[in-house]
Amino acid sequence: MDIETDGNGPGTATALLELFAGRRDAYGKGRGLCVKAPVTEELIGRHLAGEIAVGIYPLLADGLCHWVCVDLDLPGEPDLAQWAKALGLYESLRRLGCSPFIERSQSKGYHLWTFFADPVEAAWARQVAAKAIADAGLPADTEIFPKHDCLTPEVPFSGYVNLPFAGQNGNGRRVMVNPADGEPWTVDEFLAALSLTDPNDVLLGRDTADVDVLVAGGGDAAPLLGEDAPYRTRHEKGKRVVGLLVARLWPDGEQAVLDAALNWSTARCYPPLPEAEVRRMVGDFWRKEERKRAKEGVKETGKTIPFRTAREIAEQTPEDVDWLAPPWVAAGAITELTGRAKASGKTTWTMHMIAACLDGGEFLGQQTAKTPVVYLTEERPATLREALARAGLLERDGLFFMYWHDTVGVPWPDVVAAAADKCRVEGARMLVVDTLSQFAGLKGDTESASGAALEALGPLQAAAAQGLGVLESRHERKGGGEVGESGRGSSAFAGAADVVLKLSRAEGAARPTMRKIEALSRFTETPDKLVIELVENSFGTPPLGKAVPNETKSPPSRYVVLGSESAVAITTAKQAVLDALPLSEAEALERKLIESELPDTVKANALTNALKELRDSGEILCIGGGKKGDPFRYWKQDSFGTTTL
Repeated sequence: MDIETDGNGPGTATALLELFAGRRDAYGKGRGLCVKAPVTEELIGRHLAGEIAVGIYPLLADGLCHWVCVDLDLPGEPDLAQWAKALGLYESLRRLGCSPFIERSQSKGYHLWTFFADPVEAAWARQVAAKAIADAGLPADTEIFPKHDCLTPEVPFSGYVNLPFAGQNGNGRRVMVNPADGEPWTVDEFLAALSLTDPNDVLLGRDTADVDVLVAGGGDAAPLLGEDAPYRTRHEKGKRVVGLLVARLWPDGEQAVLDAALNWSTARCYPPLPEAEVRRMVGDFWRKEERKRAKEGVKETGKTIPFRTAREIAEQTPEDVDWLAPPWVAAGAITELTGRAKASGKTTWTMHMIAACLDGGEFLGQQTAKTPVVYLTEERPATLREALARAGLLERDGLFFMYWHDTVGVPWPDVVAAAADKCRVEGARMLVVDTLSQFAGLKGDTESASGAALEALGPLQAAAAQGLGVLESRHERKGGGEVGESGRGSSAFAGAADVVLKLSRAEGAARPTMRKIEALSRFTETPDKLVIELVENSFGTPPLGKAVPNETKSPPSRYVVLGSESAVAITTAKQAVLDALPLSEAEALERKLIESELPDTVKANALTNALKELRDSGEILCIGGGKKGDPFRYWKQDSFGTTTL
């Protein structure tokens, strides 16, 4: 819960109103008085100021509640004995998976509060509290709020609980206390320590009978939840059952949990929950339990996390980077490639790089490492086939694809694990994910959340730690931006990558096949900027004077390096100038006339440099004094080096 507090100001009132959520049409006052009036922030503010003591009715009309409170009333017992019993109940609730909080009540005794992250059935919340009471050895008639499972004509309101912090409670009563030492918390200290209880983490008595039947292989009982039960109720019940099944059937494996969960859905829900939803539940709970057990394993086994000296790192790590496609993709590293969707050519560039890696051939003038490749693609078969054809990959066996539509319903970490397993089986050292947001299920605002971004990158970081070179692509945001900032969503994506590439149309490019690569890299070998061009192999000699290497198996097209952006701009300008200039001195053109003949893509600075280089090389001639009334005027020699007067 994201809470901003300000003592007894409106921010704190808002926070308490949200946290101690209950009926909004009535509140308790004094000794059992029900006031039928709205529960507002202004009312809570008066409570904090000490003008009124407000009680909240937790039980809602739909049988749900946001919190459960145990009233531990211990008259006549010494303070230390009361505190010991409060701590005993506190620990019982914690063992059930709750995150309880202790309030010292107005009279002798304590309130134990548990705040849920989502609304829950009041009947279930009461059973959780009752089980904690029994486990703590307290009387069975210990009072629990909500006091009833549901509202009825005979019970239109049920009971209320007085809010803590009335008048900020300088007397030490009706305040939340620190369980470590029993010292009172201020309202701000309490809200800062607040932790909500995920209902899925709670071990329930209510669902144990269902789980016992499932574990024993049964499940023929009549449906618990029929078609008149709200979908939300069936969904929440399913999550709780799956949580219990994971705890019970952990040694038997994830498939055993899935089978039992599907049996429960079929036998106890009508209609059953969708199978894809049950699979998602099981996958989510299984991953969560894995992380929990991994942490506990470190504590229980006393395993220590190793430290290494700089010398050890130098001795254990090769001096040269293990490039797969230098200087873009390295083994054990993550490369991010961004560009405008359907315009920058990300997929085409990636496919041509892969074509080189499958043979260990050259890509952009650099020798690649020969390796199979595993590729996760969002493309549909028809468009993927076209991309493969452009790169000459249609008959290749060393490239293994996983379609996004085949992973629907499978948790993202499992998808990456399956891809990493395929890499091991096939000896592939490169894993490509196109696009990361699609496969990780990042939609809408989620893509902009740094936490979601880092969670999506986690499985890929684990794959890179196994020695794989990972290339993940993302679409560029609408407004574009600098390399490292242009990708759609959170900047955490770029921050976690080792090499960040931005592919775009080259500014001032003479041809639509030219592209600019901009890079940020942890490796010095990766250039900051480079202009490349996709050329047809049948052309023989590509434009701008680049030689064609001898290739025995040439794909239909390939990329060539044209140079830096400034060099390409000058080369383009030189060709445009030569096309515009006449062959005779009599027709020589001054600069402003040359500019009028050039395309808009040729910039003034590039034209200046082009004219100088062409004069220095003797390809063009110049007359004039370069001043007002006598400007420089240019013409060119013909292909035989002659000129016409």
